[in-house]
Parts: sequence; structure tokens; C-alpha cells
Amino acid sequence: MVIDPLKIVFALLQPLGLTLLLCLGATLFAHWLLRALALTALLVTAVISTPWAADRLAASLNDRYPDQPIAEYGRSQAIVLLGGGVRPAADGSRGTDATAGVDRILHAAELWKAGKAPRIIVTGAYGTSGWTEAHAMRHWLQAMGVPPEVVVLEPDARNTRQHPAKVRALLDDAQAPFLLVTSALHMPRAVANFRAAGLRPIAAPADFELLRYDNVLDVLPDTNALHRSTRVLKEHLGLLHQRVFGG
Repeated sequence: MVIDPLKIVFALLQPLGLTLLLCLGATLFAHWLLRALALTALLVTAVISTPWAADRLAASLNDRYPDQPIAEYGRSQAIVLLGGGVRPAADGSRGTDATAGVDRILHAAELWKAGKAPRIIVTGAYGTSGWTEAHAMRHWLQAMGVPPEVVVLEPDARNTRQHPAKVRALLDDAQAPFLLVTSALHMPRAVANFRAAGLRPIAAPADFELLRYDNVLDVLPDTNALHRSTRVLKEHLGLLHQRVFGG
């Protein structure tokens, strides 16, 4: 394996790497207690900013509901698609901005086309009252060939805790199973919240992210890796909140 030294230099001179290096230098002149706290913070930040650590942290969530072929899913009463794949356009128009999780929308469309459910419930309130995340997802589903009459809008749920109550009202049978589509990282928390509400989700995860570079860059700070690690920690905190407070 050939390693380009210039890439290592560039990684260390990016804002994240440079900040870590400057903070490390600043600790040399601090009081010993401040130095210890700063070095601990630097070490934790440096480690979780590496693709190597981010991938291993993400596996703690991704591995709970592994990916599986669409053909292996049974037929359910509905597909419930949680928001996060697209956003309403930031300029207030009726356009959409795709995010990194847009493949969950594709996954929901493929499940419907395979005959796994007669309709898709899209849920998400981000945006304005007339053009929410749910509206944006419906727009994308139609572009993927899903007829408009198949898509059911739920434009009021603002977070994972609110989804179950809003979706329950749109299900034909609250005791029957349904396919739940969201990102692999978010799936454990989403399933826990729906089950806590007495519903029966069947996990159909999408968006299995990988950051592995398979070389020395795996252990150098990277902003994408830090973002991913932060999302993983957020999901674990959400799971802890659900266990302690029930929602």
C-alpha cells in the first residue's frame, strides 16, 4: 500500500487537525489540572474524530438490525418512512435539498414496488406548515415512480418521540406489524420508541455508512468521522433517555 505523505499533512492542517494541534501546544503552558482536563478532552476528540473509531462506534448501532434483501421481507400493512432523507428547500420555495440519508426514500420506494405494503406513510414536520419534510419525501417518492395516492402524509411529528403517536392514527390496525424505514444508526432508537408505544415495527434499515479508507488516514482526524461519532453518541443518549423516561 502506497501512502501519500501530502495527504497526511493536509489532514493535519484541516481546521479539525489544526485545532487539535494548537490546543495540544497550548496545554504546555497551562496549570497541571487544566492541562490534564485539556489533554483528556483532546484525546477523546482526537480518537472519535478518526474513521477507525467512528466505524467501530457506528457498528454498535448498525449491527443491531443488519441489512437484508428486500425479497426476505414479508408483506405488511404499511411502510412508515421517517424524515431525515430530504429537507424542504432553505429558501422557502417548494424545492427540496437532499441529505446524506436520501437512500432511505429509495429503500421505501423499492419495498413498495416489491409489493411489501400497499401504502407508504411519510412523517416529518421540519419546514413550513405547507411544505414540510413529509411533503418533500412525497415529492421524491413520486419522482421514483410511486403514485401520489399511495403516499400518506404525516406532517406534524417533530422528533422520534412524537412519531409513534402520530403514525398510530394512520395505521389500519395498531396491533398489526408494519415496515419501519430509517437510517441504520437511527433504527434502534426508532424501534424502541415505537415498541414503547405498543406498536409492532419491523426494522427495514437503510443508509449503512462506511468511512473506512483502509490506510493510515483511518487514524487521522476527519470532520466526517467526527460528525458520525457525534450522531452515534446522540443515538445512545436517546436510547438511554427512552429507557429511563419511556420516550
